[in-house]
Amino acid sequence: MKNLVAFLILAFIAFNSTAQEKSTPDFQKVNFGLRFNPLISFLKVDSDTLEGTGPKLGFSYGAMLEFNLAENYAVAFELMLSQVPGSFKYTTSGIDSSVEMNVQYVEIPVMLKGKTNEIGYFTYFGHFGLDIGMRTVAKGDVLVKNVLKYEDIVLNGEEIISDGERTGVMAPDVRFFRLGLVIGAGAQYSLGGSTYLLGGLSFNNGFTNVVKEHPIKSAYVALNLGVLF
Repeated sequence: MKNLVAFLILAFIAFNSTAQEKSTPDFQKVNFGLRFNPLISFLKVDSDTLEGTGPKLGFSYGAMLEFNLAENYAVAFELMLSQVPGSFKYTTSGIDSSVEMNVQYVEIPVMLKGKTNEIGYFTYFGHFGLDIGMRTVAKGDVLVKNVLKYEDIVLNGEEIISDGERTGVMAPDVRFFRLGLVIGAGAQYSLGGSTYLLGGLSFNNGFTNVVKEHPIKSAYVALNLGVLF
């Protein structure tokens, strides 16, 4: 959290020192912004013994920098702190288990952004790119039922050999890196000068497994809200 606040302060200072520069008289070279994104996440499971159990609500927040290459094109960088929950269940050797997990990532999306000319007070845009996520915290609840015999089911280093619920830190079981493809669209509303309100939708489709030793990937749809300076 402290590192994120420090980044926001440094990014704002950098923005103030460069925002006055114009590559042409028609557009601002650098924009700085803040974002808050409610999201709906879900797990994609590719296994006969595993099954995703529905969408979960999460959120992300952070800062962004846009470097305008031309009036209608930009490269956008974001630094987001994201809560991405998920749940799945599995059955093996007569044991029914369900897992509820909540993983926190520091995410760095790098995207290309295309924009229309301003129409009234609105500018419409689309973007796509790569998201690099690094796990910071992973917690979970494991509910085990119908234990018929000793099985190697482990949570937080403890072997589970009886029915019941276990709560613990799941970081050893969740991969450190998460990579995803991002695509989205939206609009920005001019408040005057170089200040805009942002709104849009994006889809973050993870293509790396998030749980070790299991073919489980995560994805989410986000409502993108923010302000751009």
